[in-house]
Amino acid sequence: MWSKFVERFYPSISKATIGFRNFAQSANTASTSTTTKILPNAVSPPHYTLVTIRTGSNLEPLRFQCVPTNLLFQPLRRDLLWSAVVYERDVQRVGASNPPSRSTNGYSRRKLYKQKGTGRARVGDANSPTRSTGGRALARRAPNDFSTELNSKTWNLAMRNAFSHKYREGRLYVLENNSTLEDKIIPRSIFITDNPDIEDRVSPSDLRVVDLLGARKVLIDLNALQTINKLTCK
Repeated sequence: MWSKFVERFYPSISKATIGFRNFAQSANTASTSTTTKILPNAVSPPHYTLVTIRTGSNLEPLRFQCVPTNLLFQPLRRDLLWSAVVYERDVQRVGASNPPSRSTNGYSRRKLYKQKGTGRARVGDANSPTRSTGGRALARRAPNDFSTELNSKTWNLAMRNAFSHKYREGRLYVLENNSTLEDKIIPRSIFITDNPDIEDRVSPSDLRVVDLLGARKVLIDLNALQTINKLTCK
């Protein structure tokens, strides 16, 4: 009823409304066609990447396996890696040092020289931190807590970034489950697995970003890789 009333008594308003609707529809169609012309072969980014599954003590290639790209295809983010390494190193600090402070250094609190008349600079007692044998300024008392805080999502992104970095460098080897590498453990290499029967292993729950970055070769079985993917998706 209202549309008929407007068309009958206000034809100019009706024509303007119809014209605006036609313009909006034509603009939407034009934007879609323009996007199609600019990127005619545009596709969505891949969700999976292929890794080589190896087996045996010689790391022989066995087959290919699809792995999510958010675990092994992340761009390098040095800021995330730096934040994660600093966080892990801070947590690792024991904080058991007890440097002598001004009050615990052991010297007398007597002033070494009088204030005026010596022609020398003013000095305090022998415990002053400005002297080589004095106490340390702002000395802490054990136990000291040097741990810092880091968002869990930031740490998860850093872990995925470290795996992607090792994968691009060709230093990540994905093994078949229940693989043994007694004769192939080399210095500065880590073997990540859930199997508790294997010695010199690293559990996925105990893995750190600094361990990945410092390793020359990263050996991980398929189950551990899937576990890390689940743990870092939070």
